[in-house]
Amino acid sequence: MSKSYFKMSDYKFIDFYKSDDTKKKYYALIENKNNPKDKHKIYFGSSIFEHFSDTTGKGHWSKFDHNDEKRKKSYIARHKGFIKPGYYSSGFFSMNFLWS
Repeated sequence: MSKSYFKMSDYKFIDFYKSDDTKKKYYALIENKNNPKDKHKIYFGSSIFEHFSDTTGKGHWSKFDHNDEKRKKSYIARHKGFIKPGYYSSGFFSMNFLWS
């Protein structure tokens, strides 16, 4: 099983890429600050659902933006428990770049 949470103090964010997994929208590439060969892809965003707004700067999935504040609040209420402060995770990237 792969690791789900990565300490922000140990890893740096590199960039977003369109997912090579058809079930996900994007992956975020992160790199260990002390070992540049230690890189991880964090997949996020279900490719079959809309999201509030794609703010990745890539725009590959902007056609799925719904900009509905009520749906945004519901999503955040359902998913905020999966976010660990100070850690990168699929939930972190979804919340901050598809639902903010």
